[in-house]
Amino acid sequence: MFIDDTESNTSGTTATTPYAANAETTHKTGLIIAGVAGYGFDYGLRVEGEWFFVRSKLDKMTYSGTTATGTSLGIGEAEAPIFGTAKQPALSANVGKDVETESEPVPFCGGGIGFMRVEWGDVKYNKDQPAQTVYDALRAANPRFLNVGISVPDLSTTDTVLVWQLGVGLGYSLDDNVTL
Repeated sequence: MFIDDTESNTSGTTATTPYAANAETTHKTGLIIAGVAGYGFDYGLRVEGEWFFVRSKLDKMTYSGTTATGTSLGIGEAEAPIFGTAKQPALSANVGKDVETESEPVPFCGGGIGFMRVEWGDVKYNKDQPAQTVYDALRAANPRFLNVGISVPDLSTTDTVLVWQLGVGLGYSLDDNVTL
């Protein structure tokens, strides 16, 4: 399964100059396990609860849009190798509507909203890569930045985020109570 890339922001201080950068983490292919249970009303409306779990190895982290004191440094992109596994268990509540037809399959549309916990506990990466990129650009612009300390906060190991989905599909009735 192809896992969506993760976008985040990072910030820190180099030579007493605050900086920020956008980070995009790309994932290798991974695994998704999901289950849905719900109730269908006679008029085609369905309510569902959905659980799913996503697990994937991480590929790389790319920093872009780096700014120092709110001013773009024109640095471009900086890549940082990243290793480890991202795990993402989630729950959502969904509503769907079946479109009445005379035969199988039955088209449907729907959507849902829920929460996902993002777990990066075993992830390893060079957290000083964006700071070093900023430092190198500052030093090239002004030698007084030579040999000053750089730091970046550690990556948060967990986060809970809002998730949503919209979808359309086809359902095949196996019997009066089960649809694939």
